[in-house]
Amino acid sequence: MSYNVLNVTRGILLGREMYKALGALEIAAKAHEGQTRKGSGEDYINHPLAVATELLSSGVYDEDVISAAFLHDVLEDTMITPTDLLEKGVTPQTLRIVQLLTKPKAIEGESEEEFNGRYYSAVMRDYRAELVKCADRVHNLSTMGECWGPDKIKSYIAEAESYVMPMLKELRWEHPEYASACFNMKLVIDAIANLSLALK
Repeated sequence: MSYNVLNVTRGILLGREMYKALGALEIAAKAHEGQTRKGSGEDYINHPLAVATELLSSGVYDEDVISAAFLHDVLEDTMITPTDLLEKGVTPQTLRIVQLLTKPKAIEGESEEEFNGRYYSAVMRDYRAELVKCADRVHNLSTMGECWGPDKIKSYIAEAESYVMPMLKELRWEHPEYASACFNMKLVIDAIANLSLALK
């Protein structure tokens, strides 16, 4: 994602007076500075930026949701702590979403299925965390061909079908204001899954 996209996103946030989300973007940009994505080697900030713009382009303007989209990996992948975020002006609501999205430590002897069940159960405690997680998965699925082999891709799609697609369905019914966003994300996941099957 180009520097232009970063500036356009800043402009959108300013235009909508989403100052807390703009602050979250700046926190994320600084926290992820110097980090790159595995496989592609692109600047890591492009990922949370893509997750947030996926939601914004689908009409999601809840400031805590967009802020969490920018920050969803900082607790897991940087030295930033929850206290740091609060001191930097992040709202308790945004912090809660980010904490729910942060993967917990694995328990010894725990299977991948058990870990995923525990993680997604936490995400599903807050519909706003579900929105960010679904957008996160859409972007990861869209870019997985850059860095993963066939087995990992197959596993990732299966995880999306088992957990993300049911979340999207539930969100569409329980929060109709986000039905369009959920429908768009479902279409993308379906298309990627079908393409992957066709290429086998």
